[in-house]
Amino acid sequence: MRHFFKAFLFLTTLFLLFNSSTAQISRGRTNAKLNAQKIAKGFGNPQSISQVTDILENNEAYNSLKDLIENHHVIMVYADNSFSGNANLKRGDFVVSYNSVLGRIKDLINNAGLDTSLINTYDRNKAYITSVTQVKDLKPGSVYYVAVQSLLENWGINAPFTKAALLNANAPFYQDELYDILRVTLGYNYGNFKPKKTTITRYHFAMILDDALKQKLAQVQTLSDEKKAKDEVEKARIDSIVKQIEQKRRDSISKEIEIRKAEAQKKEAEARKKLDDK
Repeated sequence: MRHFFKAFLFLTTLFLLFNSSTAQISRGRTNAKLNAQKIAKGFGNPQSISQVTDILENNEAYNSLKDLIENHHVIMVYADNSFSGNANLKRGDFVVSYNSVLGRIKDLINNAGLDTSLINTYDRNKAYITSVTQVKDLKPGSVYYVAVQSLLENWGINAPFTKAALLNANAPFYQDELYDILRVTLGYNYGNFKPKKTTITRYHFAMILDDALKQKLAQVQTLSDEKKAKDEVEKARIDSIVKQIEQKRRDSISKEIEIRKAEAQKKEAEARKKLDDK
């Protein structure tokens, strides 16, 4: 009986351990899945196009995406490093990428000593919102929150929002809206092309955004070169004035020395004359 009880206890222990291990494995898989889903909702910032998992080198948007990611560190992909180029551009995704572009331009403007008024404010839909707290469908924990806050409070750009102060993050951001905001805020020149109220793929978005960024950076570079040239002219003018002042000061000192020397010689001559007269 005693042996039977020990065997029963041993088997019961094994059964409990097995169930516990199975439960832990199951919970681990569930947590990993939840974490993956949570991360997938966010955005990634790879340093190389080679880290993007779903774009090939022969894709027409490859070079544009490569330039945005590698040269300008623009946030363009999701947290799992997928780009999903065939998907339509969403309003939330646009806000994140565009705010990233504005940050890049701001850095270059500041480094060049230029004014950030090169980026214009824009209220396309007459939403009249100036703070992220006014956006009705956005909470502080949202992956779009920081980008929305920056667009509104740093740049004064509320064009992506509806008149009812909604972002509608998962709704499409249309072609005409994209071209319009790039034209007004960055001065993007797209020629005679007439944008339509139609959806636009993320591939196409990358190409347009890269082109607009290149145009703006060319403008910043031109203004920077002009400013440097003006600064050099102004520096040369100031240097010339300083040299003239310095030369006048030296001439004045030399003249003063000559006057004092002449006075000393005169006094010395008068003293000798008095001695001779005695």
